[in-house]
Amino acid sequence: MRYLIKLKNLLQYKYFILLLFIICLCFIRNNNNSVYKINDTNFYGVVIDYQYKDNYISLVLNGKEKLKCNYYLDNNEKFDINYGDTLYLSGKLKKPNNNTIPNTFNYKKYLEHNDIYYILEIEKINKQVRTNNIIYKIKNIIKSRIDMYDKTGYLNAFILGNKNNIDNNTYSNYSKNGIIHIFSISGMHISLLASIILSLLNRINKSSKNVVVVIMFLIFYLVLTNYQASIIRSIIFYIVINLFKLRKVKVSTLNSFLISVSLILLFVPNFIFNIGFLYSSSVSFSLIFYKNKFNKNYIMNLLYV
Repeated sequence: MRYLIKLKNLLQYKYFILLLFIICLCFIRNNNNSVYKINDTNFYGVVIDYQYKDNYISLVLNGKEKLKCNYYLDNNEKFDINYGDTLYLSGKLKKPNNNTIPNTFNYKKYLEHNDIYYILEIEKINKQVRTNNIIYKIKNIIKSRIDMYDKTGYLNAFILGNKNNIDNNTYSNYSKNGIIHIFSISGMHISLLASIILSLLNRINKSSKNVVVVIMFLIFYLVLTNYQASIIRSIIFYIVINLFKLRKVKVSTLNSFLISVSLILLFVPNFIFNIGFLYSSSVSFSLIFYKNKFNKNYIMNLLYV
């Protein structure tokens, strides 16, 4: 009964509907530019991810069911792709193959968990239309600026969450040493970013509304990083916990965390198979759950963590 009263009070809060709408925005993707099938061999869609490897380009086109595309360049062919570009393609569709060795990595299931059910072997790129979407334009500007100063791919990984440009040998070495998570944007990055923005806003004008501004910025950042699971988990958790704080409803951090994870899985059930989401959630849960068991000594706390 006590929690029902708190929920009733929360629903009366004027920012609740706004923040609930913002949470929904985290999971709404623009499908107006979906992958369209013109006929059995011709398609068009919007580029949401791409990777260059020597004379080979790997693309992901946007749609309710995303499409993985592979394209091999001729010796003298040059092709400039940006996020948000609409491509008209000709090629052959095929289903990903299952793993032939039991209990090894299953590429087909990996793609399915990312809403990709077919691979298009591109024979020809017929037409390319540059994007007018302001978010994609901003993302392309940020990427071009990063590429001017960093050729290693590290900044792309830390800022945009894109690990495609990291050297294969470097990536493999980090993976073998079990520290590949260094290249992932985590809750720590989101908390730090949110704290900096909130601190700057409070210096200008200290107000509870500043948190709403921070949340709007985080949603924008989520779109820039292409809705990565660990980032969604961090941002939804930030929204939920600050919603309760704004209304001064006493809900434990652990319960706030469980609410945020439940909301995410309600909208995107496939995240239960996402290793980034599982690692991010399990580590956060452990830190929250054992927080009260930590010693007050700073050094011991570090060792516990």
